[in-house]
Amino acid sequence: MNTNGTSETPPQPPQPPPPPPPQPATANPTPEVQLSRRRNKRHHRFTEHWQSPLFSCFEDLGLCLTTCLCPCVAAGLLSEFTDTASCAAGCCLSLVPCIGCFYLCLARTKVRELHHIGGTLTRDLAASFLVPFCVLTQAQYEVDMRPSQLINRF
Repeated sequence: MNTNGTSETPPQPPQPPPPPPPQPATANPTPEVQLSRRRNKRHHRFTEHWQSPLFSCFEDLGLCLTTCLCPCVAAGLLSEFTDTASCAAGCCLSLVPCIGCFYLCLARTKVRELHHIGGTLTRDLAASFLVPFCVLTQAQYEVDMRPSQLINRF
């Protein structure tokens, strides 16, 4: 009670402002965050590795001999498995200079994507032009070692 006989409440200190509402999850992230997310998605998408390194052509001697002595047959079979062309078309394309290397790059890229193997188109192209027999052997070996993943697409 004060001296007048009325009851007064003491003044309250000012209240702090309420906290700002949380940002919605759909807010646009910064370009750096977007780039980081893209890299992480790309990394997680391709988690497998080649069953056979590029220069281990002699692991499967039968496949190595088929690839070296009859590369058009190996390319035709690979095109049939990867569904990039018919066996006959793959065989013919592999015989044409330069176009055969581009075709082999396409088939190798398809094998990588089917089996979720890391790599880039640039590396596939470089390997296809520099060591085509090794690329053909590696891709065919990969198809032979993981046939169950290719059966599901038919």
